[in-house]
Amino acid sequence: MKLKLLSYNIHNGADVAYDFRLIANDILESGAEIVALQEVDQNTTRNQNQDTLALLKEYTGWQHGYFVAGLENYRGGQYGIAILSKHPIVSTDSMELPENPRMQGLERRALLEAVIRVGETNLACFVCHCNQGSIGEQLQAMAEEAAGKEPYVVMGDFNYSELSPFQRSFPEASFANLSPAPIITTHDGHCFDNMILSKGIQKGTVTVTPSEHSDHFLFACEIGLS
Repeated sequence: MKLKLLSYNIHNGADVAYDFRLIANDILESGAEIVALQEVDQNTTRNQNQDTLALLKEYTGWQHGYFVAGLENYRGGQYGIAILSKHPIVSTDSMELPENPRMQGLERRALLEAVIRVGETNLACFVCHCNQGSIGEQLQAMAEEAAGKEPYVVMGDFNYSELSPFQRSFPEASFANLSPAPIITTHDGHCFDNMILSKGIQKGTVTVTPSEHSDHFLFACEIGLS
């Protein structure tokens, strides 16, 4: 079974003047069926008090989604990460990711988990928005959380582009980005967006679509599920 995944840092909607129909159209045009979203505002004064996830569900026509806050009280609402899916979400969970002591006191980084039923397979989907200064600790925590939940994917904006910490924490996984050469995924030339694919998931075509609707591009990967 083939499935297309998308990771999209939407920059809270600022680049589309909070018209989330444009973000939804990006998602639909990508052909993806499961989307990891980062920098999501929920009912903040910044995004004009809009429920971003509810609007994206409405504009895409998809029924399934889940939001986890990194900041619980932010500009009158919440700020964090989310997942949007054409396929049913069986269960959800979340955890706080560890921080390097020198990075503590900044934005709380969370890990979202959604088990999604794709055909006859339960796929564990994790979404993250990492802190560059704590990447080693956060990747290790994600690996421990994902262990035993194969098949799984970890999708997001890792704010890091060197291969070594990914390989240390996920020695049996494959990576949609970073290999054989990192792909630029932001307007300012970084390679931060990635997907970690558990053993047994076949990596297919990776596509990066430039967009003026965010400071990140749309990062997509086709996978094969047995």
